Amino acid sequence: MSQRIDNIIDALPIIGLAMREQLTFSVLGKEKVLYYQQHGKIDLGFKAGDALDVGFRNFEMLKNGREASFIQIPKEVYGIPMDIVVVPITDESGQVVAAFSVAYDQTNQQRLEHIMTESNQASEKLVAMVQQVAAHSEELQATSEQILQNTKTTVENSSKINQVSNLIKGISDQTNLLGLNASIEAARVGEAGAGFGVVATEVRKLSTHAKQATTDIETALKDVQGSIKGMEEEIAQIVASSEHQAELVGTFTKIIEGLHETNETMKSLANDLVNYQVK
Repeated sequence: MSQRIDNIIDALPIIGLAMREQLTFSVLGKEKVLYYQQHGKIDLGFKAGDALDVGFRNFEMLKNGREASFIQIPKEVYGIPMDIVVVPITDESGQVVAAFSVAYDQTNQQRLEHIMTESNQASEKLVAMVQQVAAHSEELQATSEQILQNTKTTVENSSKINQVSNLIKGISDQTNLLGLNASIEAARVGEAGAGFGVVATEVRKLSTHAKQATTDIETALKDVQGSIKGMEEEIAQIVASSEHQAELVGTFTKIIEGLHETNETMKSLANDLVNYQVK
């Protein structure tokens, strides 16, 4: 072996002590394994002096037989998913004399990507659900505001009924007064006005009944107005609650969207930290 290869092999045990992840170091010659070192449970089954399989000979793991390459190995091959970086080792003349290979265990990376994917899917579902809640909240708010407006209109209309009631009461008072005057005039003319006096008496009775009915209407109307007022206050509280709910939903949506962005950032960072793809 060349001095350069020997120097690299001498340094690898020291470099291995500094590594904190599962990986292997291999130095491959044209026909056999020159050096093999593993860290953690990852094991390619190599040992120094082993003959290389056909696909590994003559530096076929290198791009074009002389350039650095990046290879992804599925789990089915060695029992764990791996990323392998292979770089050439050249002599003083630039000739490739060996290949240095580092195999990284990608199990945790794939688990992290799976977790990130599930987290993103969950956050997307949450965003969709919150958006639905927000839409229903907006509809509820709009409906509550419309009911509140209708209630105010009802209160305004009921005040007009009060005006009509007052008008009826005024007519009743005038009718009663006319009936009284008619009774007095009928008594003054004696028997000739007896029939007119009976009519006047009935008019006064009718006026009294109308006045009492008007009073009953006013009492009932006040009760209705009181109920409507109470309902107006309750609906106003519903509107305020709906507005507050809409604000909370908006804030919650922003938080979930921020979580989704954080997940994407973490996924990108994990890829940057673990994937050492050689271009």
